[in-house]
Amino acid sequence: MGNYMKGLYTENLRKPTGYFGRLIAKYVMEKYNQDVILTAVTLCNIQPDYHVLEIGFGHGAGLQEAVKYLEKGKGKAVGVDFSPDMVQMASERLESEISSGLVEVIEGSVMELPLQDDIFDRVYHCNCYYFWPDLHTGCREILRVLKPGGVMVVTLDYDAVQAAEGKGNIPVGSGNPDTFMTALTSVGFIDVNRQEVVGSNDKVFTAIYATAK
Repeated sequence: MGNYMKGLYTENLRKPTGYFGRLIAKYVMEKYNQDVILTAVTLCNIQPDYHVLEIGFGHGAGLQEAVKYLEKGKGKAVGVDFSPDMVQMASERLESEISSGLVEVIEGSVMELPLQDDIFDRVYHCNCYYFWPDLHTGCREILRVLKPGGVMVVTLDYDAVQAAEGKGNIPVGSGNPDTFMTALTSVGFIDVNRQEVVGSNDKVFTAIYATAK
Protein backbone atom coordinates (compact mmCIF):
# COMPACT_ATOMS: atom_id res chain seq x y z
CA MET A 1 0.00 0.00 0.00
CA GLY A 2 1.46 3.38 -1.02
CA ASN A 3 1.96 6.17 1.47
CA TYR A 4 -1.02 8.14 0.16
CA MET A 5 -3.39 5.18 0.37
CA LYS A 6 -2.01 4.20 3.79
CA GLY A 7 -2.64 7.72 5.05
CA LEU A 8 -6.14 7.75 3.58
CA TYR A 9 -6.94 4.38 5.10
CA THR A 10 -5.62 5.39 8.53
CA GLU A 11 -7.51 8.68 8.52
CA ASN A 12 -10.74 6.90 7.64
CA LEU A 13 -10.25 4.36 10.41
CA ARG A 14 -10.01 7.34 12.76
CA LYS A 15 -12.77 9.41 11.16
CA PRO A 16 -14.66 7.76 8.29
CA THR A 17 -15.43 10.46 5.75
CA GLY A 18 -17.11 10.49 2.37
CA TYR A 19 -17.45 7.57 0.01
CA PHE A 20 -14.21 5.87 1.11
CA GLY A 21 -15.13 6.29 4.76
CA ARG A 22 -18.49 4.65 4.22
CA LEU A 23 -16.77 1.73 2.50
CA ILE A 24 -14.42 1.38 5.48
CA ALA A 25 -17.37 1.43 7.87
CA LYS A 26 -19.41 -1.07 5.89
CA TYR A 27 -16.78 -3.57 4.81
CA VAL A 28 -13.98 -3.21 7.37
CA MET A 29 -15.56 -2.07 10.63
CA GLU A 30 -18.69 -4.17 10.12
CA LYS A 31 -16.61 -7.28 9.47
CA TYR A 32 -13.75 -6.93 11.93
CA ASN A 33 -15.27 -4.85 14.74
CA GLN A 34 -18.68 -6.48 15.05
CA ASP A 35 -17.72 -9.08 17.64
CA VAL A 36 -15.66 -6.72 19.79
CA ILE A 37 -18.55 -4.21 19.80
CA LEU A 38 -21.19 -6.79 20.76
CA THR A 39 -18.86 -8.09 23.48
CA ALA A 40 -18.63 -4.60 24.99
CA VAL A 41 -22.40 -4.26 25.05
CA THR A 42 -22.77 -7.65 26.73
CA LEU A 43 -20.16 -6.79 29.38
CA CYS A 44 -22.01 -3.58 30.23
CA ASN A 45 -24.79 -5.64 31.84
CA ILE A 46 -27.35 -3.08 30.67
CA GLN A 47 -30.58 -2.89 32.67
CA PRO A 48 -33.90 -1.68 31.19
CA ASP A 49 -33.80 1.74 32.89
CA TYR A 50 -30.13 2.48 32.23
CA HIS A 51 -28.89 5.45 30.26
CA VAL A 52 -26.04 4.21 28.09
CA LEU A 53 -23.45 6.05 26.01
CA GLU A 54 -21.35 4.71 23.16
CA ILE A 55 -18.38 6.80 22.05
CA GLY A 56 -17.35 6.38 18.44
CA PHE A 57 -20.42 4.41 17.33
CA GLY A 58 -19.44 4.21 13.66
CA HIS A 59 -22.08 2.35 11.65
CA GLY A 60 -24.34 1.96 14.70
CA ALA A 61 -24.20 -1.80 15.37
CA GLY A 62 -23.40 -1.29 19.06
CA LEU A 63 -26.32 1.05 19.64
CA GLN A 64 -28.58 -1.35 17.78
CA GLU A 65 -27.54 -4.10 20.18
CA ALA A 66 -27.69 -1.94 23.31
CA VAL A 67 -31.23 -0.82 22.68
CA LYS A 68 -32.45 -4.43 22.88
CA TYR A 69 -31.84 -4.29 26.63
CA LEU A 70 -33.83 -1.07 27.03
CA GLU A 71 -37.06 -1.79 25.20
CA LYS A 72 -38.99 -2.81 28.34
CA GLY A 73 -37.78 0.03 30.54
CA LYS A 74 -37.24 3.77 30.61
CA GLY A 75 -33.63 3.71 29.49
CA LYS A 76 -32.01 5.30 26.48
CA ALA A 77 -28.94 4.70 24.33
CA VAL A 78 -26.95 7.72 23.18
CA GLY A 79 -24.06 7.73 20.75
CA VAL A 80 -21.42 10.38 20.09
CA ASP A 81 -19.21 10.28 17.00
CA PHE A 82 -17.17 13.07 15.46
CA SER A 83 -17.71 11.88 11.89
CA PRO A 84 -20.77 13.50 10.25
CA ASP A 85 -20.85 10.62 7.79
CA MET A 86 -21.12 8.07 10.60
CA VAL A 87 -23.87 10.08 12.27
CA GLN A 88 -25.79 9.95 9.00
CA MET A 89 -25.04 6.25 8.44
CA ALA A 90 -26.12 5.28 11.96
CA SER A 91 -29.21 7.50 11.71
CA GLU A 92 -30.28 5.58 8.62
CA ARG A 93 -29.60 2.23 10.30
CA LEU A 94 -31.42 3.19 13.51
CA GLU A 95 -34.25 5.22 12.03
CA SER A 96 -37.03 3.41 13.90
CA GLU A 97 -35.14 3.37 17.23
CA ILE A 98 -34.45 7.08 16.94
CA SER A 99 -38.08 7.82 16.04
CA SER A 100 -39.25 5.93 19.12
CA GLY A 101 -36.92 7.91 21.39
CA LEU A 102 -34.85 4.91 22.46
CA VAL A 103 -31.73 6.11 20.64
CA GLU A 104 -30.09 9.46 20.04
CA VAL A 105 -27.01 9.99 17.87
CA ILE A 106 -24.96 13.15 18.25
CA GLU A 107 -22.05 14.60 16.32
CA GLY A 108 -19.33 15.46 18.81
CA SER A 109 -15.92 14.63 20.22
CA VAL A 110 -14.81 12.72 23.29
CA MET A 111 -12.52 15.69 23.90
CA GLU A 112 -15.58 17.81 24.73
CA LEU A 113 -18.68 15.67 25.04
CA PRO A 114 -21.84 17.70 24.29
CA LEU A 115 -23.59 16.15 27.28
CA GLN A 116 -24.56 17.05 30.83
CA ASP A 117 -22.74 15.81 33.93
CA ASP A 118 -23.65 12.62 35.79
CA ILE A 119 -26.27 11.19 33.41
CA PHE A 120 -25.04 7.76 32.27
CA ASP A 121 -25.04 4.41 34.04
CA ARG A 122 -22.74 2.85 31.44
CA VAL A 123 -20.31 4.18 28.86
CA TYR A 124 -18.58 1.91 26.37
CA HIS A 125 -16.24 2.23 23.42
CA CYS A 126 -14.28 -0.18 21.26
CA ASN A 127 -10.96 -0.01 19.44
CA CYS A 128 -10.77 3.77 19.48
CA TYR A 129 -8.93 5.38 22.43
CA TYR A 130 -5.62 5.22 20.54
CA PHE A 131 -7.04 7.78 18.10
CA TRP A 132 -7.84 10.35 20.80
CA PRO A 133 -5.72 13.52 20.69
CA ASP A 134 -5.29 13.42 24.48
CA LEU A 135 -6.05 10.38 26.65
CA HIS A 136 -6.44 12.32 29.88
CA THR A 137 -8.93 14.78 28.41
CA GLY A 138 -11.04 11.98 26.94
CA CYS A 139 -10.98 10.00 30.19
CA ARG A 140 -11.89 13.07 32.19
CA GLU A 141 -14.87 13.77 29.94
CA ILE A 142 -16.15 10.21 30.30
CA LEU A 143 -15.84 10.47 34.07
CA ARG A 144 -17.79 13.73 33.99
CA VAL A 145 -20.83 12.26 32.21
CA LEU A 146 -20.97 9.04 34.26
CA LYS A 147 -23.14 8.87 37.34
CA PRO A 148 -21.31 8.06 40.59
CA GLY A 149 -20.95 4.30 40.57
CA GLY A 150 -21.41 4.16 36.82
CA VAL A 151 -19.07 1.95 34.85
CA MET A 152 -17.05 2.43 31.68
CA VAL A 153 -16.36 -0.68 29.61
CA VAL A 154 -13.78 -0.84 26.83
CA THR A 155 -13.13 -3.78 24.54
CA LEU A 156 -10.05 -4.02 22.41
CA ASP A 157 -8.68 -6.48 19.88
CA TYR A 158 -5.12 -5.91 21.05
CA ASP A 159 -3.61 -8.36 18.56
CA ALA A 160 -5.17 -6.37 15.72
CA VAL A 161 -4.05 -3.09 17.30
CA GLN A 162 -0.45 -4.30 17.52
CA ALA A 163 -0.63 -5.46 13.90
CA ALA A 164 -1.90 -2.01 12.89
CA GLU A 165 0.97 -0.40 14.80
CA GLY A 166 3.41 -2.65 12.95
CA LYS A 167 1.97 -1.55 9.61
CA GLY A 168 2.15 2.11 10.57
CA ASN A 169 -1.62 2.57 10.56
CA ILE A 170 -1.59 3.91 14.13
CA PRO A 171 1.27 5.26 16.27
CA VAL A 172 3.39 2.60 17.95
CA GLY A 173 2.41 2.17 21.59
CA SER A 174 -0.80 4.21 21.32
CA GLY A 175 -3.00 1.17 21.93
CA ASN A 176 -1.17 -0.03 25.03
CA PRO A 177 -3.88 -0.89 27.60
CA ASP A 178 -1.59 -0.08 30.53
CA THR A 179 -1.12 3.49 29.30
CA PHE A 180 -4.87 3.91 28.99
CA MET A 181 -5.51 2.45 32.43
CA THR A 182 -2.94 4.79 33.97
CA ALA A 183 -4.79 7.74 32.42
CA LEU A 184 -8.12 6.48 33.79
CA THR A 185 -6.70 6.23 37.30
CA SER A 186 -5.02 9.63 37.11
CA VAL A 187 -8.28 11.47 36.32
CA GLY A 188 -10.15 9.85 39.21
CA PHE A 189 -11.65 6.54 38.10
CA ILE A 190 -11.58 3.73 40.66
CA ASP A 191 -11.52 -0.06 40.35
CA VAL A 192 -9.65 0.16 37.06
CA ASN A 193 -8.94 -3.36 35.91
CA ARG A 194 -8.26 -5.46 32.85
CA GLN A 195 -9.47 -8.91 31.83
CA GLU A 196 -9.17 -11.15 28.82
CA VAL A 197 -12.63 -12.14 27.59
CA VAL A 198 -13.90 -14.44 24.85
CA GLY A 199 -16.27 -13.05 22.23
CA SER A 200 -19.09 -14.88 20.50
CA ASN A 201 -16.75 -16.17 17.80
CA ASP A 202 -14.23 -17.50 20.35
CA LYS A 203 -11.91 -14.56 19.69
CA VAL A 204 -10.07 -13.32 22.79
CA PHE A 205 -10.39 -9.60 23.50
CA THR A 206 -8.98 -7.29 26.13
CA ALA A 207 -11.65 -5.71 28.32
CA ILE A 208 -10.96 -2.70 30.54
CA TYR A 209 -13.36 -1.61 33.30
CA ALA A 210 -13.38 1.59 35.32
CA THR A 211 -15.88 2.92 37.87
CA ALA A 212 -16.84 6.54 38.51
CA LYS A 213 -16.61 7.45 42.19
